[in-house]
Amino acid sequence: MNIYQIPFGVNYVMRNTYVAIRLDRWYKKFTKRKDSLSEACSDGNSYVEKQLHCIIRYAVKYVPYYHAYNCHTDLNSIRVVDKSVFRDNYEQMISRLHKYVINWKGNTGGSTGHPFEFLMSSSYDVVHQNFLWKLWGYEPGDLIMAIDGTKIDDTLLSQKIYWTKVDHADKAYGSYVMSSLYLNYESMPLYIKQIEQLKPKFIRGYPSAIYMLAAYMRDHNYHFAADIKGIECTSESVEPYQVKIIEKAFHTRVFGQYGHTESAVFAFTYDDSFTYAFSPYYGYAEIVDEDGMEVKPGETGEIVVTSFTNYAMPFVRYRTGDLAVYKDRKNGVLRVSRILGRTQDYLVNAKGKVLLTALVFGNHFKAFANIICWQIVQDKIGKATIRIIKGNKFCQDDEKEIFDIFKCVADIEISFEYVEQVEKTLSGKSRFVIQKLID
Repeated sequence: MNIYQIPFGVNYVMRNTYVAIRLDRWYKKFTKRKDSLSEACSDGNSYVEKQLHCIIRYAVKYVPYYHAYNCHTDLNSIRVVDKSVFRDNYEQMISRLHKYVINWKGNTGGSTGHPFEFLMSSSYDVVHQNFLWKLWGYEPGDLIMAIDGTKIDDTLLSQKIYWTKVDHADKAYGSYVMSSLYLNYESMPLYIKQIEQLKPKFIRGYPSAIYMLAAYMRDHNYHFAADIKGIECTSESVEPYQVKIIEKAFHTRVFGQYGHTESAVFAFTYDDSFTYAFSPYYGYAEIVDEDGMEVKPGETGEIVVTSFTNYAMPFVRYRTGDLAVYKDRKNGVLRVSRILGRTQDYLVNAKGKVLLTALVFGNHFKAFANIICWQIVQDKIGKATIRIIKGNKFCQDDEKEIFDIFKCVADIEISFEYVEQVEKTLSGKSRFVIQKLID
């Protein structure tokens, strides 16, 4: 940190504390007065309006890309941007004041095959995560365990130990971590027994990995003994059928948390409806159509976000590549009834692209109940291979259902490959679609 960055550091600490106080006030109103979540956020609108005005005015004044387009401080006057705009105009996207801002490089794109590097300056992640733990029943002393893509030391791996204790400055992200990188049919019983021995009160991590453990327990009639208060599914989209099986296997409630590496959005579920609420104290989110216009209630659109915290490389009306079903907005709280897959998840037939959100998750396959994990690979137009880790009850009827729907609905001819493990990203996330065709 240089001397010019000290004022920013002090300002960030003050703002972080200010946001924590607002989140605590929101929590108390929601839990004690029993207001609806949106009604309890009585100052949300005013906070959003102020933060939007500040970040847009800052971007127009100090970021060449926005200054060159002579944008006004009205959000709707600013065009929607995506990763390609940042890549093509990288230097123009950096604030002229970035040297005065504590910043570092972030990157994402491992799951899509298109890496993206950018500057980050700060976020309100920790105070928001602590807000969620309280909302979900955390008490001091409760052990939180993570399941993510952490690499485990070779010495531990040689002993078939796929977890380790971590020393975070803040325990909001877990005192222990299990790695999804080594999760397969053979190792799953070891993971399950270790969770029971650690006795965590909360688990947070990739839903694909947690679901694999739950499906294994279901297929082997395994009675899970640990008393867990809740499971937080994060970093990947989670499907309703996965939630049901995870809750039944672990005898607890499942909650969803949505965010991304660019640190411009933070959303979470809070009741059995699995509705996602977007925090107005973190950033501003929109659900828009292809023209950048907000969709109507019940319609599906892309999540577009504006960060309130990045003053090194501001994200203003930035396309996340994720789809959601718009529900409503009140007191600055955007709610969506569902977060779907990514816009990049598609197959190609003779007529063009077929989005997987409609083809797969819109058809409610019965076969879901008999699959531990699956992955779609395409390298030829009109054809694809589905890799499947079978559950004990998977049968020819399940195979036929999948084949028929892909052929009849999408005109995609399917072949099957039965495996013990599917390909993952470097960070241990499950890749649902591996698209090898070049646009």
